[in-house]
Amino acid sequence: TIGSTQPNARMPHYYASKGALVNLTVSLMLELANTGITVNTISPGLIKTREVEEMYRKRAQEMGWGDDWEVIERHIMEEFGNPSALYAIGLYVQGLAWVFGGRPAEGLDVCIRALQANPRMVMNHRMQQVAALGAFLCDRHEEALDWARRAAHRLPAVAPTLLILAACAAAAGCPEDATAARDRLLELFPDLRLEEMRRWPF
Repeated sequence: TIGSTQPNARMPHYYASKGALVNLTVSLMLELANTGITVNTISPGLIKTREVEEMYRKRAQEMGWGDDWEVIERHIMEEFGNPSALYAIGLYVQGLAWVFGGRPAEGLDVCIRALQANPRMVMNHRMQQVAALGAFLCDRHEEALDWARRAAHRLPAVAPTLLILAACAAAAGCPEDATAARDRLLELFPDLRLEEMRRWPF
């Protein structure tokens, strides 16, 4: 949790364990830096789990705030995260690793599960990009084009999205869509060169 870097006064053992996980992540990241393997942690803020809600409802009773959750949230002045968002992010990271690690079919399936877990998440265009790449690498070109179009509809001015859309449209036999995506890409990023593709990491 965010408590790994911003601990509170209570539960020092809890925050110590969170800090240890972050340090473990950094150490593994440094150790594996030259292998192409990345190491990540997800460090959210306060998540509305059953236990957290019970704790704050108990506090609300003690403070006389009533039992309306919206009123309790206003008193707490905290914005709670959604567990489904964490689940979706975890799936996305796994799907991304599988698509780029040579297991595109499994990566595609995992990204689809991530999108289903939290369909309104801000970063869903990234999941749709990876789903498009996974389908593309599996030679499922019409499906890849569908995912690429969804990503471009959500955020139409993102270089990787337009690159993926152009490739998927060309592979699916839609040259007009491919040309339109390419032209839009070059309009937005006129200095784009193939040798500089690493500037736009996926």
